[in-house]
Amino acid sequence: EMLEITDFDDSGTRKFLPGLQDANVSLDYDWDDTDTAQDAIRAAKSGRTTVYVQYLPDASNGWKVECYIESLSHSASVDGKASTSVTFRPTGAVAEV
Repeated sequence: EMLEITDFDDSGTRKFLPGLQDANVSLDYDWDDTDTAQDAIRAAKSGRTTVYVQYLPDASNGWKVECYIESLSHSASVDGKASTSVTFRPTGAVAEV
């Protein structure tokens, strides 16, 4: 979020500073009863505990952040596949991995 810090003596030029950082991480996937990672997400939501979310664009290097599960929903589609949507809310700083 950018915060405006314009002084009226700045001859008509607006000035800004970066404020607090915020992020949302969303994930949609097919439901799989045998996937233990999905069990961990459900347990974190019901237990109000955190999980780490990683983004590794080259499969080795990227970022991670500790998150709470903000929302978790399941739905069944017409073709018989169940799908899940999860929104994670970070509770700390993003770190490089």
